[in-house]
Amino acid sequence: MKYWFRDLPIKWKLTVVSLVVTSSVLLAASIAFFVYDQVSFRKQLLNQVASLAGVVGANSTAALTFRDARVAERILSTLGTERHVMFSVLYDSKDTVLATYRRPDIEQDLYPSLVVPNGYHYHAGRLCVFAPVVLEGERIGIVCLIYSMDPVYARLGRYAAVVLTVLGASILAAWALVSYLQSYVSRPITRLMETADQITAGGDMNLRAEGEGGDEIGALVMGFNTMLDQIEVRDVELREHQKKLRSLAAQLVLTEERERRRIASGIHDSICQMLVVANMKLSMLSEYGDRNAVIQSITEAEDLINGALSEARSLTFQLSPPVLYEFGLDEALHRLTEQVASQYELNVVFEGGQSEREVSEDISVILYRAVRELLINAYKHASAECVVVNVTGSDNRVRIMVKDDGIGFEPKTSIPRGSSGFGLFSIRERLSHIGGKMVVRAAPGAGTTVILDVPLAADDAVLNS
Repeated sequence: MKYWFRDLPIKWKLTVVSLVVTSSVLLAASIAFFVYDQVSFRKQLLNQVASLAGVVGANSTAALTFRDARVAERILSTLGTERHVMFSVLYDSKDTVLATYRRPDIEQDLYPSLVVPNGYHYHAGRLCVFAPVVLEGERIGIVCLIYSMDPVYARLGRYAAVVLTVLGASILAAWALVSYLQSYVSRPITRLMETADQITAGGDMNLRAEGEGGDEIGALVMGFNTMLDQIEVRDVELREHQKKLRSLAAQLVLTEERERRRIASGIHDSICQMLVVANMKLSMLSEYGDRNAVIQSITEAEDLINGALSEARSLTFQLSPPVLYEFGLDEALHRLTEQVASQYELNVVFEGGQSEREVSEDISVILYRAVRELLINAYKHASAECVVVNVTGSDNRVRIMVKDDGIGFEPKTSIPRGSSGFGLFSIRERLSHIGGKMVVRAAPGAGTTVILDVPLAADDAVLNS
């Protein structure tokens, strides 16, 4: 039953609940009236039969006094006018039968099972009423009337017919009224469901449900529309995020290719040229007869080879700084600030303090690349003159602050002037991937402060995903 009711549409649920409640109330009221009517009618009938027995008894005093059976039977025969009197008995003072009356359609005498001086009882579906016959204060006999219960049963049948008629008419009226009124409850919910189905089927997030009234259903519709607004905003943000990620992927590919070309050009134009010239110098030694010329050529070749080695170390440091793996993050960042200060003529102040041994190599690489990118951004896009790199740490996290005195920008845009904006976005995504975060504090003309906060180590599954 509960599963059948559970799967019904809400309008049918409202209709069924209303009809069940209405029918139950009407049925309870009908039963209460029925019980009251039966009790009242039985009491009325008892009083009526008792009065009739009293009249018969009053008329039978002479017959009892003289024990005249014929007169007594004639008196009892007057009960023939009462069609519901089935049998009557007149007892004398010794409870001996003096006369009887039996309705013509009754085939046998219906003597009561118990004779009482005054009272009544029910026997075999009949009412037995006893009335004393009193003369000068002395009981001289008893009148017994056996009365049929047909009036009670007839009234019960009529009442049941009336109740069923009223109950049926009331249910039909309630059905019509509930069918009309339930629409005010079910219609908004039905529209809400239709809107949800349309959004699910078509994906149109611009659809909105129509609300009616300020009740709980109206609040539900309003909450649904608010949820759609939030989903739409987040969907726009997600699409923008995906767009940035796609652009970032393209930028990374282009940046990687440019880096390869720069390194290749550096190797070709610098290291290779130096080695070629050094080789030429060494090959020409045999042609020199002058010892000073040979020494000069060897010196020039050594200078070229040393220059090639220095250039190779610089390129190697840019690709993967050995100091990061040999001495840790703190020393690597210290040397990075020195290199950037020397290369770009920028005042870079390093403030160490984090125990580099606690930072995993993978986290160190990510932080090193992020700080390097922030320093280059400070020089190229912020036009900074001074940059401070501060490294601190706690029990399980490392915190790096990069603060410059450049032109700054509006942090809501997250895009410094002259920048593509993918630098900060890329750093934020990389830190978020390993459980870290990036906080940017900036204002136009007030410089920029970027705080990198990451755990000392990340799960291998996260790093390799």
